[in-house]
Amino acid sequence: MKITALKTTHIIQKNEDLIKVLQETFKSNNLFPQENSVLVIAETLVATSQGKIIDLNQITEISEKAKNLAKEYTMDPRFVQIILDESDQIIGGIPKMLFTEKNGVLIANGGIDKSNSGPGDHYSPWPTEPFETARQISQKIKEIYHLTNFGTIISDSRVQPLRKGIVGVAIGVDGFNPVMDCIGKCDLYGHEMEWTQRALADQLTDAAHLVMGECDEQTPFVMIENAPVDFTNEEIAKDAMLFPREDDLFARIYKF
Repeated sequence: MKITALKTTHIIQKNEDLIKVLQETFKSNNLFPQENSVLVIAETLVATSQGKIIDLNQITEISEKAKNLAKEYTMDPRFVQIILDESDQIIGGIPKMLFTEKNGVLIANGGIDKSNSGPGDHYSPWPTEPFETARQISQKIKEIYHLTNFGTIISDSRVQPLRKGIVGVAIGVDGFNPVMDCIGKCDLYGHEMEWTQRALADQLTDAAHLVMGECDEQTPFVMIENAPVDFTNEEIAKDAMLFPREDDLFARIYKF
C-alpha cells in the first residue's frame, strides 16, 4: 500500500467543479488514478465545491435555544445557531465547544469547521449527502480513467474519548466495503473473535490524514494505491459503518 498526499495548484474556491480540480491535481502531481486505489478527500473542500461555505456575519435569526446554549458554553450565538441547524442532536458540551451527533457520528460542533473555510468568519459544514457525493466522484473517475476497482472516501477529523489529538473519520464512502467483520474468526491461539470488526474506511482515513495534514499544507486529496480492501460497485448503505445504539458501549453507559 502506498499513500501520497496531492497538492492542489490553487486554493479551491466556492462552487468550483470538483472533478476538474481533481483532474488538474492528478496532472500537476503526475499521479493518476489506478486500479485498486482509494482517493481520500477532505470534507471542507467538498463542501466548498458545493457552495456550502457559511458567512457567520449573515446569520441574523437566532433561536432562544441557540442563545441559551451560547450563554451556557461561552460561544457566539450565531455559531451555535449554525451548529443547531446542522446537527441531529446536541448531547452536551464544554466551554467553546458543543458535543453533537451528525449522521450517526459523534463529533464536535456538528462537524462545522472554520479552518481552511476562507478568510474572516467563514465556516464549512459537512457536504450534502456525503455517501452519494462519494459515489458520484468514484463513478466519474472510473469513467474518465477507465477503471473497475476504485474507491472514494470523504473524510473529517474528530477527537476520541480521553485521548489527546484528532483522528480521521470517514463520513462518506464508495467503491469498497468499509467494514471487515472478523466475528467468528480465530486468533493465533484459536480463540474465536466475538466483537472484532475492522473499520477499514476509518483506518484508511486516519492513514491519509497522517500525510494530508490539518493546517496550511494545501493537500486536501490523498491517493492510497493497492488499498487492502474488498472493492465493490454496489452502493454503500449510509448506515454501513454505524453500530446499533442499543449495542454500543458508549451509548449504553451514557444515555444520550
